[in-house]
Amino acid sequence: MRCVLGALRPWWHTVLQFTAGVAWALLLLVPGWLLSPRSVERRLVAEVYHDIAAGLRAIGTPGAGAARRSTTAALNVTVSWYVDKALVGTSTIAQIAANSDATVTFDYLPAGLSAGPHTVMVTADLDHDGVINQARGEVATSTLFYNQAVPPAPGWIILVGLAVFLPVLLGMVALRRRGQR
Repeated sequence: MRCVLGALRPWWHTVLQFTAGVAWALLLLVPGWLLSPRSVERRLVAEVYHDIAAGLRAIGTPGAGAARRSTTAALNVTVSWYVDKALVGTSTIAQIAANSDATVTFDYLPAGLSAGPHTVMVTADLDHDGVINQARGEVATSTLFYNQAVPPAPGWIILVGLAVFLPVLLGMVALRRRGQR
């Protein structure tokens, strides 16, 4: 008996289900796009004009600075992570609203990193030019961390020793018994 991919049902069932899924997605998306294909862009442009108008109305008032800052948002911000001045990874923040903060995390496994003090630096490049200009709101911060070389616990050493020693011992006993027969 052969075991073939799709043996539980005919191969054309998978093709039919995939085609039905594509048709269902198109049925849900296309009518809205046909009725107003540019609605998202129009709404975003209108938001910008409303924000600019609010900033113009605020000229000469105490809230002028806040109104000016509220019209800007950062899009696709590249956050670079460095350990000892060597790039270890990047993250991208899709959008940071005006006058707000964003939190980004990066998981890093310091494999092969020597014991002792090390520097981690994080930069946020708003205009993607590779230069951190703090006058334009771009950020670079660094901190010191210590990597400690931790030797394996004695329990693990004993466990690994037994895991190697016992199979070798059992193998030698089995070979010796086989030789006596």
